[in-house]
Amino acid sequence: MLRMYILDNYVVNPPSRSKRVHKGHQGSATSVSHEKFHERQAQNIGLNMVLPTIGRNCCERRTLLLVLVLLGLVLKCQCRDPDSFVFDPVPIGQDVLDGRRALMSCGVVDPVGLQFHWELDGRRLANTTRRGMVGSNLQFDPVDKDEDQGEFRCVASNVTSGYTKSSDPASFNIRWLDDTGRVRLENPSAENLLQAGIPITLRCRIMGSPTPTYAWFRNGEEMDTGADPRLTAARDGRLTIDSISPDDNGVYSCRAENRAGQAVSNEGFNLELLDESIPRLVVGPQDVVVNKNDDARLDCVFTADPPPTIQWYFNNEGPLTNMSRIYQGWNGSLIIRRVKKKDEGQYDCVATGSNGRGTPVVAQATIRLAYLGHLNSLDPYMVPAGDNLIARCVPPDGLPEPLITWERDGAPVPSSGRVYTTGEQLIINRTQVSDMGNFTCVASNTAGEERQNMMVVVATPPQWLQRPEDTDADEDGHAYLHCHTRATPNPSISWHRTSLRIDPAKDNRYEVFSNGTLHISPVRVLDEGDYYCASQTLAGSIEGQLFLNVIEKLKFSPSPVPRTLELGDTVAIRCNAKGEYPPTIQWLKHNVASSAWPAYVQEANGTLQFNGVQKEDAGLYTCIASSPQQGLINATIKLTVFVKPHFTVTPNDTTVGEGSQVLLHCQAEGDPEPIITWTGTDSKVYTEKSCEEEGTRFCVLPNGTLRIVKAEPEDQGKYTCIAGNVGWLTREEVNVVINNGAVSGVGADPAMLKTIGIACGCAAAYIILVLGLMFYCRRRKPSDKYEEEEGTKEEADKLNGAVAKEENGIHYADTMLKVDNAIPLNMVNSSYGKRRGSYDKLQFPRHDLQSLGLLGRGEFGEVFLAKAQGIRDGEEETIVVVKSLSTRDENLQFDFRREMDMLSKMNHDNVVRLLGVCKEAEPVCLITEYMEWGDLKQFLMATRHENGKKKASLPPLSLIQKIHIANQIVLGMEHLSNHRFIHKDLAGRNCLLNPHLDIKISTLSLSRDVYATEYYHYHQQYIPLRWMPAEAVFEDDWSTKSDVYAFGITMWEIFNLGCLPFKELDDEDVMKGLTLGELEPEVPPYCPKEVFAVMQKCWAESPKDRPTFSDLAVALSELEVDSDV
Repeated sequence: MLRMYILDNYVVNPPSRSKRVHKGHQGSATSVSHEKFHERQAQNIGLNMVLPTIGRNCCERRTLLLVLVLLGLVLKCQCRDPDSFVFDPVPIGQDVLDGRRALMSCGVVDPVGLQFHWELDGRRLANTTRRGMVGSNLQFDPVDKDEDQGEFRCVASNVTSGYTKSSDPASFNIRWLDDTGRVRLENPSAENLLQAGIPITLRCRIMGSPTPTYAWFRNGEEMDTGADPRLTAARDGRLTIDSISPDDNGVYSCRAENRAGQAVSNEGFNLELLDESIPRLVVGPQDVVVNKNDDARLDCVFTADPPPTIQWYFNNEGPLTNMSRIYQGWNGSLIIRRVKKKDEGQYDCVATGSNGRGTPVVAQATIRLAYLGHLNSLDPYMVPAGDNLIARCVPPDGLPEPLITWERDGAPVPSSGRVYTTGEQLIINRTQVSDMGNFTCVASNTAGEERQNMMVVVATPPQWLQRPEDTDADEDGHAYLHCHTRATPNPSISWHRTSLRIDPAKDNRYEVFSNGTLHISPVRVLDEGDYYCASQTLAGSIEGQLFLNVIEKLKFSPSPVPRTLELGDTVAIRCNAKGEYPPTIQWLKHNVASSAWPAYVQEANGTLQFNGVQKEDAGLYTCIASSPQQGLINATIKLTVFVKPHFTVTPNDTTVGEGSQVLLHCQAEGDPEPIITWTGTDSKVYTEKSCEEEGTRFCVLPNGTLRIVKAEPEDQGKYTCIAGNVGWLTREEVNVVINNGAVSGVGADPAMLKTIGIACGCAAAYIILVLGLMFYCRRRKPSDKYEEEEGTKEEADKLNGAVAKEENGIHYADTMLKVDNAIPLNMVNSSYGKRRGSYDKLQFPRHDLQSLGLLGRGEFGEVFLAKAQGIRDGEEETIVVVKSLSTRDENLQFDFRREMDMLSKMNHDNVVRLLGVCKEAEPVCLITEYMEWGDLKQFLMATRHENGKKKASLPPLSLIQKIHIANQIVLGMEHLSNHRFIHKDLAGRNCLLNPHLDIKISTLSLSRDVYATEYYHYHQQYIPLRWMPAEAVFEDDWSTKSDVYAFGITMWEIFNLGCLPFKELDDEDVMKGLTLGELEPEVPPYCPKEVFAVMQKCWAESPKDRPTFSDLAVALSELEVDSDV
C-alpha cells in the first residue's frame, strides 16, 4: 500500500525498507539508495508545485494527485535505470596455499549488457594460462605467492552507457613455505673466528608465511633446546649456543613447519672446533695402482698434541706388524715391497690420541695391481672413395684406464689434418686410394700395450677389362662367357639369364671363375639366350649383356625304339632327327639293300611305311641321319612280326560233382606260339609251373588244359584262359559249377586226355614275357558286372577286342548303361547351344553300344568299357570308354561340359579322341578311345619286383623307354596347353597305352573306387592331392603350370614304377608339407641326376619358375638321345 506524506505542498515517498543490501557493504548500498531517494523526492516536489494551479477544491486535488501518482509509478516501471546494478556475489578475501588452485568470484543480479574485467592494484589483468577469467570469475591455477599478492577488484561496465563500477577490493592471504634451505653462521661473521669459549648464533634460512616454527638437529638428532641452558632458540629461526667447546662439534640442521607444510634444510653447518689432543689428518694415503713386483708406499701423517698412535689394518684385519716385505715407516707410512696379487685390497690408517680422548680417526686407501685386457680384433673397413671414414677402437678393460692411440706404418696418426684421431676414433675425410692399408689401434697403460690392425679398403667403381661379347657354343660342349672387370677391392661378379640369377650351387653345369668368366658344361639347346653380367663393389656397379648361340648337334628326336608289328598290319615307323642344319634321313635294313625292298615297303622323309607287314619284314633296321656340315648319326632297332593268338580249342562251361576231377581245355595258335595261362576265382595265376608246387590241386598241362584235382565247393566260379605272345593277349572265360550230387554237365573228355604230355618247347624263350603280360592284363580285366536279361547271365566279349560269338553277345538297347540319379539331358545341353552343330555330328546311337563291364566310378558317375558298332570308319567294332554323367552338382556338370568341349577339339596322337556323344536320353555319355593295355599305372606296377617274386610280371623298362613314355605325355600336354586347356588330373592312372608303348592322355579319373586311395576329400570334392601344387590346393588356382607340377609327379611315377607319391605320409601330412613348402619326392632308384633335375624344375614353388611343356619337350628329347641305358 502506497503511503504519502504531504508537507508544505511536497509529496514524499519514503525509501523501501525491503531493499536488499549485501553484507559488509551496507554503507555503499545505502549511499546509492539515498541518492535515488533524493532524485525521486525532487521529482515529487516539482509535481506538487503545479498542483495549486490546477484546482482549489480539496476533493479535486486529491483525485488529480492520485492519478498523477499512478502515472508516475507506471513510468518508473517502464524506465528502470540500467546503471543501478549491484555486485552479487562480491569478491572476498580468502586463505590459499601457494601452488594450489583458487577462484575469486564476482557477479551481478542481472548481467545483461555488462562486461567484466579484473584489476590488481589498479592494473588491468590479462588472461594467461595460469590466471584468467572463467565467466566473470577470476581463476588461479595455481596460485603464485610472488605474482598474486595485492588487491583484486572486479570491474563491470555497461556496454551501452559506458557506465563502470568497481567492486570493493579483495586479496589473498597466501600460505607458503620454502621447499628447503640452509643453516648459516650468523655470529661470529666468519668460521675462522670460531674458538672454544665464545657464543655462536646459527640462522635457519627456510622462509614461509605464516612465520614457521623451527626445530634444530645435531648430527641428525633433534636437539632439546629447553634442556640445555646454553641453548636459545628464537621464533625467527635463530639458535644461540653460549660458550662452545669441541663437544659441540657436529653438523647442525633445521626443520621449518607452518600451515603450508614442513621443510628440512638441505645444507647444514659443520661446527668443528680443534682439539689438539685429537688426531688431525695432515697427509692422507692415496689409492695406488702398481705393477706386479713393484714397490708401493701409502703415506699417512696425523698431528695431535701429544702425537697420536698410528696403526695399519688390511681388509679390516690387523693391526699389521712389521715384516721384511711389509712394514711401517717412522712417519707412519706403510711400505710394501714386491707387491703380489694377495696384497690387493683396502688399507686403513688408524690414528688414536695419546690421552685416549675421542674416537680413532681413520684414513683409507687401496692397492690394486695394474693390468691390461685384450684388444678386440678390428674388422676390415670398406668405404667408397671420396666418402668419409670414422672407425672406433673400443678400449679393453684395464687398470689404469688404457689410453687409445692410432698408428700407421709405425708412426702415430696426427690429431689434425685430413687423416686424424680424436681419442678412440680414427677419422679420414674424403678417402683416397692412397689411404688404403693397415691402421693400428694401440691400447696402453702401465701394465703394457695391446695392438690390433684394421685394414682400410677404399672401394673404387668397376671398370671393364673385357666386355661380354656374343658367343657361339656347341651343344654338349663348353661355353665360356667372359666378364672381366677391375676395381678395388676385387669386384663381385653375378650372372643372370633373363630375370633369374644363375646359382652354380644349384646347377653344377655352371661355374663362375675368379676373373668373372661363366663356364657352362655341357651346353644344352635350352641354354641359348641373353645373359647379363653384373660387376659390383661398394663404390658402384656396371652391367654387360651377351647372347649365347647354341649350335645344335645332330641327334634323333626322339630316338627310334624297338617295335612289334602285327602280320598284315599297316604300320608307319618314324625316324625324326634334328640339328643346326636340317639332316637327310634314311632307313636301312641289315643285309638287305634298299633297292631290294618289296613294293609294299616304302620310305620317305624318315618314315618307313609297311603296307601289310610280312613275316620276312622282321629284323634289324638302322636309321641314318646326316648333313654335310655335321656328319651322320645312326640308330638301330629290332622289328618283331607277330600273329595275334586265336583259340583253336575254346573252353566250355563245366559242371562236376564235388571231389571229381575238372579238365578245362584251351588251345591257341599264333606267332610266336602263344603261352597258355589260367586265372581262377581267387584271381590267382596258374601256369605249367603250378604243377610243381607242393600240395596244389591246380595244374596247367603242356597242351593248355587246366586240371583241378578233387574239386571243392570253393572252386566254383569263373576261370579265364589267356593266350599271349609278345604282341597280343587273347582271353576266354568259362563257368565251373560244383555239385554235391551226380555230374550233370560236360565231364572229362577221354580223347582230350591223350594230349596230356605234349610240350610246347618252342615257347620257352618267351614264357617270362608272356606270363608277365598275362598277369598285367588280368589285373586290367574290367569288373565282372553285367546286366541280366530274363534270368540268364552270359559272358561278355574279351577285353582285347577280339570278335565275340554272336550267340553269346548281349546287346543293350533300352537298358544300356542305366545309372541311378541320372540328370535331365537339358541340364547338360543348356549352355551348349553355340556348340550344338559340332556335337550333333558326334551324336552316337545308344543302342549300338554293347557293355563289356564297369571300369570304376568317378566324380561324374560310372565309367564303362564297351563295344561301339561302326563308330570308326573301316572298323566294324571298336573298344571304347564310356563316361556317364549322373551327378546333379552344378560345378561337376560344368567340369563335364568342359571336358566334353576339350576332347571335341583335340586331334593329337598322344591325347584320346572323343568318338561320340550319347545325349538323346539319360544319362549323357561321352565315348572316347581305349588302349589295349589299359592305364599306365597298372602297367608300371606289372614291371616291378614285389611280394617276394623272383621276376616281374613284365620285362623291366629301359631308361630310354621310360623317357620315351614321359616324352609322349609331354607332347600331349603341350597340345592341350596350346589350346588353353587345363587337365587338372594328370597322373599315371589317366594315361592309356598299347603294346607298342604308345601313350594317350585320358580323363578316366576313377576317384570313387579303383583309385580312391589316390584322391583326398577336401572342400566337398575329391582332389588328386599328391599331384597338386600348393596354389591349386589352397587357392583353387589352376593353370598350365599346375599341370606341369602334376607332370613332374607323373614322371616320378614312371621312374618309380607306379609307386604312390609320398607313400610314407598320410594325406594330412601331405597337406602340412604343402603348407610349409617342404614337400618334394625323393630321387627314384637308378634315376640319372639330369632326369631328376627336370622333375625338380616342375616342382618349383612359384608357378613362374616352372618350365612350359614346350621347354620340357625339348629337354626330354635331349635326354632321350643322351641316354646310354
